[in-house]
Amino acid sequence: MNDSDSPVGKFGRVTAQIGPGKKMGEVRVSIRGGTEDYLAVTTGDTALELNAMVIVTQLRSPRVVVVAAAWGM
Repeated sequence: MNDSDSPVGKFGRVTAQIGPGKKMGEVRVSIRGGTEDYLAVTTGDTALELNAMVIVTQLRSPRVVVVAAAWGM
């Protein structure tokens, strides 16, 4: 996978709330000239609400990413 194919470092929006404590949600990420949906978890202690802007920090598997809030970026 080359860098343009990886969602790591890309911004997205939460499409299903991501809870604290690794509760899985969903994000839509702009990638490869379109968008893709991924299952997502966060390592933070705060839930990421619907429509929150996030950044992908890690790819756990081909369809699961780790995200962080993108505030202030």
